[in-house]
Amino acid sequence: MLEPVSPVLPAEELRRIRGEEPPHTPPGFTVVSLTAHCSGDSEQVLAKVREVLESLLQPWPWPPLDEWQTRLPSWFVAACVDDRSLQSCVLDQWSLRAWLHWLHPDNRRWYWWTANADDGFSLRIEVLAKDRDFLRGALEWLLRVSGAADLVV
Repeated sequence: MLEPVSPVLPAEELRRIRGEEPPHTPPGFTVVSLTAHCSGDSEQVLAKVREVLESLLQPWPWPPLDEWQTRLPSWFVAACVDDRSLQSCVLDQWSLRAWLHWLHPDNRRWYWWTANADDGFSLRIEVLAKDRDFLRGALEWLLRVSGAADLVV
C-alpha cells in the first residue's frame, strides 16, 4: 500500500505543533485563522490539543482502532462515544472511529500551522487548508474535548 500524499510532512507538522516557526505556505493552500474561546486556562487547553496531535502524528502505516485507543491520551479516548452501541445519530459527541477517519492522511482537510494562548480564555489558531470553508468538525471536537467552549472563524 502506498503512503498517502500530504502537502505537509508529519515531521514538519509535529514541529509546528510544538511551537516552532512554520515554513512557507505550500502552493494551493491558505492559512485560516480561528479563535477558540476556552472555559478555563487556554494554556492548558492548548497543551491538551498538542498532546493529542503529537500522538496522532505516528509513522505510517495507520494503526487499527484498538491500537489508537492506547496511543491517544486516555482522557481523549474516554470523551469519545463508542459507535458500536449507537442506535441513532449523536450530534454532540464524536466516536473515536469517526474522528480518526477525518484525521487519516487520505481524508484530512486541515493541518496545524500555529497557535497561541492569548489572554487565558482564548486560543488563536491557524491551520493550513485548501480553502477557508474546510470541514472542521474533527478540529472542533478536539478543541471541545480539550476544554474550549466554541470556535469562531
